[in-house]
Amino acid sequence: MRGQEGIGGDDAAQEIRVRSVQKRRCLLASRAQKNASRPRSERVGDRGYLRHMVPVPPGRIGPGRPHHAQQWARGQPGRRDGIAAHACGEWMGRVDHGMNGLRLEKSAQSVRTAETAGPHGGAGRVQCGRDACERKCDMDIGNIRQSVAQESRFGRPSENQDVHRVTASPHPHGTGSWLTVIGLGEDGFEALSASAQRAIETAEILMGGQRHLALVEGHGSAQRVCWPRPFSEGVGQIASWCGRRVVVLASGDPFCFGAGSVLREAFGAAALRVIPAPSALTLACARLGWSAQDVTLASLCGRPIARLRPLLQPRARLLVLSADETTPARLCAWLCEQRCGASRIHVLEALGGARERIRVTRADEGVSGECDRLNMVAVQIVPDPDAALVPLSAGLPDHYFEHDGQMTKREMRAVTLSSLAPRAGEMLWDLGAGSGSIAIEWMLRHPANAACAVERDPERVARILRNAEALGVPELHVEHRTLPCALDDLPRPDAVFVGGGVATPALLDLGWSALSPGGRLVANAVTMEGEQRLFEAFQAWGGALSRIAMERLGPIGDVSAFRPAMTVTQYRVVKP
Repeated sequence: MRGQEGIGGDDAAQEIRVRSVQKRRCLLASRAQKNASRPRSERVGDRGYLRHMVPVPPGRIGPGRPHHAQQWARGQPGRRDGIAAHACGEWMGRVDHGMNGLRLEKSAQSVRTAETAGPHGGAGRVQCGRDACERKCDMDIGNIRQSVAQESRFGRPSENQDVHRVTASPHPHGTGSWLTVIGLGEDGFEALSASAQRAIETAEILMGGQRHLALVEGHGSAQRVCWPRPFSEGVGQIASWCGRRVVVLASGDPFCFGAGSVLREAFGAAALRVIPAPSALTLACARLGWSAQDVTLASLCGRPIARLRPLLQPRARLLVLSADETTPARLCAWLCEQRCGASRIHVLEALGGARERIRVTRADEGVSGECDRLNMVAVQIVPDPDAALVPLSAGLPDHYFEHDGQMTKREMRAVTLSSLAPRAGEMLWDLGAGSGSIAIEWMLRHPANAACAVERDPERVARILRNAEALGVPELHVEHRTLPCALDDLPRPDAVFVGGGVATPALLDLGWSALSPGGRLVANAVTMEGEQRLFEAFQAWGGALSRIAMERLGPIGDVSAFRPAMTVTQYRVVKP
């Protein structure tokens, strides 16, 4: 471990573990025997054994008298960042950056486990001499190196690894962060931090888009690889380089609609070292004087423009990441179709670089001239008075949906959504979906929600897809199947809605068996056979039954009267 002295704050963490109470007692016994022969200033206090690690702020050596600090500093080359050790606790977790005060050294006389500054003002060394006590504690350097090699990504040691351990900067071949992801702006290499520049100059492999690679041209001697298409092939290439010094270049903040989340899912957070640059949102808000917390960020890179439909709200501010140079004109035309032609458009091109340009127009005026391929569009929504905006409440108007009459009507839909109780990120099964209105409104409740609509009629299947596209949830998954049937290939639901064919044998049981504990089942029926099946389910599973009657005002000749709709019986239950 001698070669790890002077590790800087940008390197990976160090880790120390003490596992055996019996061996700890041996260490204390050894310390007590040796304290008598040591100068008073070097004695270890009664509670000075290593158990919890406490960071010492940078620039501070630790508590104690000046001559203690000088003695401590003489053994610490390089930085003065360190850690202080004190009593209590058995498990010692990860110690963060800059902790080069702990090293493990092998000498002819002793193994120095740590340099410490005690919490009560004492300073000194914890030592384990190469005597009978040390042999009993089994702390030879070879065993420590072997145990470190057996552990990957700072995992817990196996039960037979009862040792004091120092894991210094992670080895580049598999035991730590080997993949560096650097956010790059249009201002290029010179605007990067020193650590980002050093990572590029020392990389073995440098991967990014053509634009990214051009921005760092002439820096470092790494093998340069242009990111392939499709995107997934690039992830596979990176996997084949595992353990080498790999740098991936991304735009701005890699975790803001970037490659960061994909790489984290593929390789794990421990393998990544991320150095972000200002995001597109940050740059745009700085140029426009907008508050970032008041802006909704969206992307049209590989995503349909219909996803913006729920975001069209009066006075809303949107920042849209463009797919290419055609996106601004396409977005203006789509806003006009949505009756938002008066919306104010800011086209921001190549922000932060020499080609930076900002143009302001209206959606109904379009964008004149050519746009830089690297652009984003900031939009201030101004809807026309008759614009059909998507309300934030449940129960959309019936005419928002294309249907053949087989759909859950507006008022009943609002009650049903309330009973389903959607929460962020949950999955719904809509069995017998009809027009897909329940599944669509479920997804509109939160962007992270998902739904699977199952319908047997092929015309209705196509209609559900059109409704989902028109209302801004094109990700709705639609299955053309005749129920009941096996649905094991679908994601497991958090809630199930049965709106049609409740009396079909085994249909309710299909939904009930798919739910996990805490899942909700809601079913609506208007026929006697359906009510009978709901009552049977109520007797078997508990829950609640309700009858909901609704009347709407309509004309009768020259006068008006309320016309009653069919009474709906609703069953709702939470699986225990």
